[in-house]
Amino acid sequence: MAAARARQGQGPTLIEALSYRLDPHSSADDDRRYRPREEVETWQKQEPLVRMRRYLEGLGLWDEEKEQTLRQEVQEQVEKAVEEAEKAGLPEVEDMFREVYAQTPWYLEEELQELKAEIEEKEGK
Repeated sequence: MAAARARQGQGPTLIEALSYRLDPHSSADDDRRYRPREEVETWQKQEPLVRMRRYLEGLGLWDEEKEQTLRQEVQEQVEKAVEEAEKAGLPEVEDMFREVYAQTPWYLEEELQELKAEIEEKEGK
């Protein structure tokens, strides 16, 4: 339906897709405390990227060679981005507080000043 609408020039279509977070929130999170393994295993079988890969393979549009080529290209892009980020150096302390709100709230301004004072104090020791 969405593809047909687009092909007919009828404009964009919002597609809402639901997925499931397979991994814990972080390496410090033990999600086994609040969700059963069976639940995660059930959702792993429905994982959308794996399903799409199988679908494309079934159509003859994807194979292991294309997969490896894409993975290599992406790995190179990531490594280049990391290199560039490392060359850029450390961000300024103020960067944590910038461009979060249209106008920085007073309490964040206070927190920034407190942080700067703490940094100056530690650097002086």
